[in-house]
Amino acid sequence: MPLGEIAIELTGAVVRVIGHILIDVVLDVAVKGLGYLVCKFFSKSPEPDGVIVILVGVATWLVIFALVFIAYQTINL
Repeated sequence: MPLGEIAIELTGAVVRVIGHILIDVVLDVAVKGLGYLVCKFFSKSPEPDGVIVILVGVATWLVIFALVFIAYQTINL
């Protein structure tokens, strides 16, 4: 039985590490990256790790999803 418990714990640890890596990549690239690009368009030197960059990135993704949803609803009438 101990071998099975070790395998379960090891699998859980690997899944957690992969999950953390994916979350970090999504947060850094998708949210912060897009937020930084939008902030850079309106400001000369935005803080790359600032709260404003994250908020602008999340807001931009929400606008993108809303526009895609509206376009999908319009096309499927």
